[in-house]
Amino acid sequence: KKPEVAKFILSHISSDNKYIRKAVALSVGNYWSKGVDGMADAAKKLMADSDEDVQKTILSHVGE
Repeated sequence: KKPEVAKFILSHISSDNKYIRKAVALSVGNYWSKGVDGMADAAKKLMADSDEDVQKTILSHVGE
């Protein structure tokens, strides 16, 4: 739960590369992100991502 790690992850949430956004979804949905500032909003944004695979990833990992 390091702020610099969260900042790095969140800085890639709008990447043009869907694979990077999928990696962000895995990180945001991971247990370590619980309670970290900005992660709940990031999860909501990823749930509305234009790529279905990114959406499925966040939905299947959020809350783990």
